[in-house]
Parts: sequence; C-alpha cells; structure tokens
Amino acid sequence: MKTLDEYEAGREKKSNGGMSRSDMKMLMRDAVNVKHLTGNEHWDRYQSFVQASISKVESSIEDVERGLADPRVILHEHIMAYKMELSHLRGIQGAFDWVLGLPNDIIKNGDEAKEFLLEEKEAKAP
Repeated sequence: MKTLDEYEAGREKKSNGGMSRSDMKMLMRDAVNVKHLTGNEHWDRYQSFVQASISKVESSIEDVERGLADPRVILHEHIMAYKMELSHLRGIQGAFDWVLGLPNDIIKNGDEAKEFLLEEKEAKAP
C-alpha cells in the first residue's frame, strides 16, 4: 500500500507531464522572463546564463531568510551576520536584474542612436 506522500508524488508527476511540483518550480524560476527576451539567439543565451545566476542568488536569499527567521538564532552577532548577508545578496540580485535588462536597452537605444547618426549625417550632407 502506498503512503499518502507516495500517492501525491505519483499524482503530481502524472498531471504535470512527469515533472514534480518542485521540478516545475525550478524550471519556471530559471526561465528568462519573456519581457527580457530579445529575439536574438546570442542575447537570449546570455540572458539564460544571467537568469541561472539570479536563481542561485534567490535560493541563497531564501536560505538566509530562513536562518534569520529561525527562533533558535538569538545571538546578536548571528542575527547581524544574517542581515548583512541578506543585504549583500539583495544587492547582487538587483545588479543581476539590471544586467538582465541590458540587452533590450542596448538594442533599443542602439536603434535610436543609429537613427540619430543617420539624421546628423543627412543634415551635414550638401
């Protein structure tokens, strides 16, 4: 006879095409947000690497937040160490989020710069 956990795990895999809920959560977290995709295979590949790094940082943030919320952590030094680590990781996360948006900004602003340069060239032409 199956335990309830075994039954639920089997049911999850059948309803999700063979993937468990935790597998699907990881897959969704590692997928690059559609608003960031450029349509350029090279930039999109770059963004997938950045997204993998973001996922690792987010996982570390969750670990630190769990440690900070642990009622057994009572020493001021340990609490402050968790808070400093959390602040550090959130800074890294913010930087990665900014980096993830760079390809779209480069493409968008590159087109605008190209148009501007063409207008300038035409204005100077006799």
